[in-house]
Amino acid sequence: MARNLSVFADRFVPCFFLPPLVKSFFPVIILRRNGSLHYSGREEKMAVLTVCQQLEDNLRHDILSGKFPGRSRLPSESVLAARYSICRSTVRKALDHLERDGLLYRVKGSGTFAVPAPERHITCRKRFRGLRRKSVLFLSFSTSYSEAKFRENLNFRKLFDEMSRVLDSGGCTLMWCHVGLDFKPPQCLTGRDIEVDGILFHGRVPPDFWSLYMKGIPCVAINQFCPELNCSCVRSDPQMRAWLAISHLKDLGHTRIGYICDEIKSYPQKERYDAFLNMLDLLRLPHRTDWDAVWQRARVNGELLIEDGCPDFTPQLELVMSLAEPPTAFVCLDSSRAFFAQSSLEKLGYSVPRDISLIGARMLNDSYVIEHKIVPRHYDSFYTALVEHSEQIYCQSVRLLLDQIFSPGQHPVLNQLVVPELDVKKSTAPVRAGPSVKHPETVLTKKRLNREKLGKV
Repeated sequence: MARNLSVFADRFVPCFFLPPLVKSFFPVIILRRNGSLHYSGREEKMAVLTVCQQLEDNLRHDILSGKFPGRSRLPSESVLAARYSICRSTVRKALDHLERDGLLYRVKGSGTFAVPAPERHITCRKRFRGLRRKSVLFLSFSTSYSEAKFRENLNFRKLFDEMSRVLDSGGCTLMWCHVGLDFKPPQCLTGRDIEVDGILFHGRVPPDFWSLYMKGIPCVAINQFCPELNCSCVRSDPQMRAWLAISHLKDLGHTRIGYICDEIKSYPQKERYDAFLNMLDLLRLPHRTDWDAVWQRARVNGELLIEDGCPDFTPQLELVMSLAEPPTAFVCLDSSRAFFAQSSLEKLGYSVPRDISLIGARMLNDSYVIEHKIVPRHYDSFYTALVEHSEQIYCQSVRLLLDQIFSPGQHPVLNQLVVPELDVKKSTAPVRAGPSVKHPETVLTKKRLNREKLGKV
């Protein structure tokens, strides 16, 4: 008779198949040859229920978060059964609950599909155990990012997974909705189909929207300082962000430091630029406004859309680098802008970091990227960058919200700052006597610009 590995009192011991009477008294976990665990005895039913609930929760999250948009096909029952190592009848139970909640529908012979948001009645009751889980809503506003930009950013998707993990451990379910510039509230804030127990939000919120739909619900802002709402927030520390970048460049001998930002009228970009100016003054470094390449890129219907390809920063940087004493280093809004700036500087004949040092910024640290198998962008390994630790910001926001949800009463309004760290890589170097010019045409360009300024052309 084949022998199996069974578990008694947390110890693996070889044994033969046990009779039903023994199994009824001793829970047994059999380790199959393929390494998967099979539960028997009194724990078998509990294990199946747990996996079924996990499947239901994962599908619910994927539908509500937008991973499965309206009318999109969900994985088949066979695929889900194989993925979760359960039978198809158990998969059907989980799908039945989601169908009853209005999140999916079935077409005989075609498959299972997600219901579009305007057509569904959202609910997050945990029907399997007959208990209602707390519902947390994440609101993103077009005042910061367009819906497409928010959905397609891989970092945000990883952060959602991290928030879901923390919320799930606290007995809550995460939903996601986007609010456009028309500020039409999502159905879950106006209907009676769901009770929202807490709100996390990202982006500027008009006071009228707050008063009508959010006031009275525990709320925490993420990377958004909003004193007019009297709401707690968790965000990256802009002053420490600027101090880390400027002090590093100062240690390398740089005294002429500029700033690059193409969203200067947006928040928190403007706040970070103001912090940059404050830290220059604190560190007793000179500053000239013409050292900075700051402007507001075009909006489409009021929204900042995803940037296609590599935007050309040459017109802005050409004016800066034509100065008699141009900057020897730039602090950029993020590493994407550092990459765009380097491409434009190379067109003007400058080399990074030999002639110009650049500092960028990114949301996640290297260890988090490696642990969660996020494919880094090609410039993440080159640019010295300010690491914002967004995973800590988002998780701390969740914890702060859970405290408000599960501890009713008066709570102080908190403004929590998460200090970034500087990850030094290859894009910064000690200052040279002055930026060198590689190509003769760059000299001609500078002379032409100087003549234009003097009115000779």
